[in-house]
Amino acid sequence: MKLSRKVDQPRPEIQQKLDRWNQALRESWAKKYSEANVERDAPHYEFTVGPKWIKVIYCPRGTRSSEAFVDPENGDVYKAANWNKPAKGARFNLLDEGSFERMLAGVMKCPHGGYLYVR
Repeated sequence: MKLSRKVDQPRPEIQQKLDRWNQALRESWAKKYSEANVERDAPHYEFTVGPKWIKVIYCPRGTRSSEAFVDPENGDVYKAANWNKPAKGARFNLLDEGSFERMLAGVMKCPHGGYLYVR
C-alpha cells in the first residue's frame, strides 16, 4: 500500500495498522469473490495523507469514493460523511488493539464498509 504524500507520513505505528487494514480488505474481497465464483480483481484502496486526515479511498473498477478518515494524531477511524468530511463519532481506534481487531473482524465479514456504521 502506498500513501500519496501531501503533508507528512503518519506515525510508524499508524502506518503499520493501515497496512494491516489494507491487507484485510484485499483478503476479504478475494474471499467474497471466490465464494461467489466471480472472476474479478479485488478493488484497491488508496490511503492519502492530507493536512488534517488520512483519507481511505475505495476504488472499484475505475471509480473512487471516500470510505473512511483516520486522525493521524490519535488513530481514530471515522466513517466518511462525504468525499471531504468524516461523520461524527469515531468508530474504531487503530492504536487500541481490541478496537483494531474488532474493525478487522468486521472487514472480514463484509468489506463493503458496513463495519463503519454505528450499531
